[in-house]
Amino acid sequence: MHSKLLKQKQPDNQVIAHQFLTQSLQIYQDLDLQKQAGEISMILGNV
Repeated sequence: MHSKLLKQKQPDNQVIAHQFLTQSLQIYQDLDLQKQAGEISMILGNV
């Protein structure tokens, strides 16, 4: 089992970070938290 896990390709950390930030942005927008949404948008622009 461990060897199978080691053989699987793990996503790039930058891809994971981008997905996390995109999901966070959507949550903040849904909750109408504009300040936080703006901060996440700025971070995404730099990733």
